[in-house]
Amino acid sequence: MNYKKRVVKNNQMTNKTKNKFTTHNKNKKYEQE
Repeated sequence: MNYKKRVVKNNQMTNKTKNKFTTHNKNKKYEQE
């Protein structure tokens, strides 16, 4: 039970960081154009 909770937490964290990076890259693209 604890292990499952921990995995879910980690997945949420990675998703947050992933989103940060994708939005950051999108902004970079727009700046270059």
